[in-house]
Amino acid sequence: MFGKRAVAFLAALILAPAAYAAAPQYFVDVGAGSAQARLGEPSGTGYRRDGNDVASAIRVGVRWRGRVSLGIETGLTYLGRFSDSYNLPGASVHDQVRVSAGLLGVTATYRADAPWYISARAGLLHGWLDISSQVKPPIYVVSGNGETAGNGWYAGVGGGYDINDRFSVGAHYDFHHLNASRNGMRMDGHVGTLMLQLEYRY
Repeated sequence: MFGKRAVAFLAALILAPAAYAAAPQYFVDVGAGSAQARLGEPSGTGYRRDGNDVASAIRVGVRWRGRVSLGIETGLTYLGRFSDSYNLPGASVHDQVRVSAGLLGVTATYRADAPWYISARAGLLHGWLDISSQVKPPIYVVSGNGETAGNGWYAGVGGGYDINDRFSVGAHYDFHHLNASRNGMRMDGHVGTLMLQLEYRY
């Protein structure tokens, strides 16, 4: 299934420029908002399944303008920091994970009644999970750090208002599915973000 999605995604990247003969328009998009995570727990312990934190993102890309404008985007997003504490026989554990991702995808924007618009995006991501753990036995404390990474995908919808020909302000919800492994254990999960975003076009 993932292979078919990747093929379709690459085909969209190739065909999008050919579908629009209009001059391209470049854009920079910055966003900030909130994140809600549900992350897998290795061996039944570890990361809190439900956590909330702040999120941010920056994207750059190009669109070919039309009633429906199609484009290509890439960028980085910070998906938040999440933690949990739990007990093991003879010890207590505090885990924390910080999640970020690089993005590569396609976008579509529909302006039915300017200056209002609706938009959608989807693509592939590469996620990084920075993990720190602290174990507190009765006498001493042991700390450890590690990093795991893996590929996944993202998709989202939103809308907004064109302030003028160059600036827009809007809101966007994005779902990020993460696939990662560490020491042979899967640590899959997802993070949803709701962000206010400001876009500059040139």
